[in-house]
Amino acid sequence: MKMYHPRTRRQGRRRVAVLAAAVTAAALALTGCTPAAEPESGNVTLDIGGAAGQMQENWNPYGFSTPVIMAAGFVFEPLVQYNALNADETYPWLAKEYKWSDDYTSLTFTLREGVNWSDGKPFTANDVVFTFNLLKNNPGMNFRQVQFDSVEALSDSEVRLNFASNSFSQQLPIFSTYIVPEHVWANQADPMAFTNPRPGGHRSLHCGVLRPVEHPVRPERGLLAGG
Repeated sequence: MKMYHPRTRRQGRRRVAVLAAAVTAAALALTGCTPAAEPESGNVTLDIGGAAGQMQENWNPYGFSTPVIMAAGFVFEPLVQYNALNADETYPWLAKEYKWSDDYTSLTFTLREGVNWSDGKPFTANDVVFTFNLLKNNPGMNFRQVQFDSVEALSDSEVRLNFASNSFSQQLPIFSTYIVPEHVWANQADPMAFTNPRPGGHRSLHCGVLRPVEHPVRPERGLLAGG
């Protein structure tokens, strides 16, 4: 059993506090996030970048080594959100309801109505069907390993995924899948190489110019240099 002197414990707390502040500063710097200037017209600008290396203007949520890997959730959205610490705690998102069949061989989503993409085009079941088929037909983009037999639109607001056997284990990968607009992606000959230069999700958020920010590191401390 370890015993701690009160002074040692206080010093330990101070070290933890300093370290926590340093880690927070490092995390903000590494993500490239910078606070936005006070908006003049009600718009807010959030600068987000990659963790390291040369930044590229590539907003393909299913590409690799691109800034959007860290920022995808600010632009694209899934059908359902869930608590990473308790996967049974789910939140309706683009889908307002979901239901498994009794044998877990089909999963049906009822989508929210009145949702538009940021370019004003309506969000429909066709976008969901297109997204899942996009991943199925391009295994290099399917990094969440979503597996299913078929997907179909039952109506403009209902989608069903079909499986060959009990596939409840696919629930979280499916929930985590970012839906992309069919009218933007359908004509891309090589969707994995598509840089998606004018990304548009369901939010009133548009991506601007990428602006790399460098932060020097003190080798002797391994902490970000201030100023």
